Amino acid sequence: MEKSLPRVVPSLPKFTRWGSGKITMIFSGAFLIGQYIGHTGAEYLEHSYDCDCSAHHIDDE
Repeated sequence: MEKSLPRVVPSLPKFTRWGSGKITMIFSGAFLIGQYIGHTGAEYLEHSYDCDCSAHHIDDE
């Protein structure tokens, strides 16, 4: 599909309104998903670092 995209783009003037709307929806959806993954990923990293710190304390005991 990626290889056919450059050939399809020049022939899109008829579908620019429909295509731009779909592309906007896709990109906004991807952006929201990226924000969610980034937020949960940050929380996961914080928890993993907390676990690493507590693990070092357990080793000291």
